[in-house]
Amino acid sequence: MKCRKSTTAGYECNVFIKPPFIVKDICGEVKEKQLVSFDACLAKELFWLWDQGIKKIGSCCGKHIDCKIGGFIQVAEEHIIKMKELGYEEDKNYKYKPCNSFIPKSIK
Repeated sequence: MKCRKSTTAGYECNVFIKPPFIVKDICGEVKEKQLVSFDACLAKELFWLWDQGIKKIGSCCGKHIDCKIGGFIQVAEEHIIKMKELGYEEDKNYKYKPCNSFIPKSIK
């Protein structure tokens, strides 16, 4: 299903995959299910970021029918500098500092 025909919470256009790293919850505990999900249209870009050593903690392509924000890739704080070195632009809608949310290059 195309993201433009899906809802944000419906996960209709998401892929679920085992990443090349250990998945932990917000408390740092190893999660029982070692899967991450993301919008299929971001897959190539996220796979490339994994190859660069970047771990995403959240993402959205911003194309869903109920989406009121633009696309973003949110990364662990230790990857902020690397994202900037890779030429990623900070998400201007992100309100917290340091900004660890970036605009996906694949959906500009």
